[in-house]
Amino acid sequence: MQNSLIDTLDQLARPGDLQSRWEAAVAASRALGIKSILVAHANGATREIAWVNTNMSDAWMDEYLHQGYVDVDPLVSNLAFQNGTQRLEAGTVARDAAPNRKALDYNHGLKDAGYGTLICSKFGGSRDFGTFVTLGFEPGATMDESSQLMDLSLFSAFLAAFITAPLPDRTNRALTGTSLHLSPRQRDVLCLLASGHQTARIAEKLGVTEATVTFHMARAREALGA
Repeated sequence: MQNSLIDTLDQLARPGDLQSRWEAAVAASRALGIKSILVAHANGATREIAWVNTNMSDAWMDEYLHQGYVDVDPLVSNLAFQNGTQRLEAGTVARDAAPNRKALDYNHGLKDAGYGTLICSKFGGSRDFGTFVTLGFEPGATMDESSQLMDLSLFSAFLAAFITAPLPDRTNRALTGTSLHLSPRQRDVLCLLASGHQTARIAEKLGVTEATVTFHMARAREALGA
């Protein structure tokens, strides 16, 4: 794997545009047995996502953003205030062990999307925006050898160093003007509203008053400029 990493570094370090570097990174990840890569610039403490470059499926990224899974993503939470690496096994959280339904849906949604393991590393600022690099693997993939884990860590560091701006892809378009400026409760209200629920029903489902729902709607309109 060392030769592959040297080749990857050479490709990423060559002068060229971001799209070329991204394509080189995707090709290198496949050669390393990695199903998907994700590089995001985000604030782990506030769950604010500036941009995401990934070759994970559009369907999964739409679900992740629409459902607000960033609020319950343990990879984000565990690395919010520190650099380091965390590992997540998809489809392993039991219903009675999940902190809430959204966390359960996120863990098992990853499995439904075809993932067994995610390895996430954070680089950069400790209390503000940092670069999150997530490597996704097929179910059953083994990554227990220390040398292999070290190589994957180096590959993640390469991605953080050279993939430093957003690509004009679907995920980043979905982020623009929506989830960046909405609180988790504002997103909950809008999702229920989009599902056809009236104010009274939204209040009932969320366990708040109608006045609170109206307040969140008004703040969401301001944030979206709607």
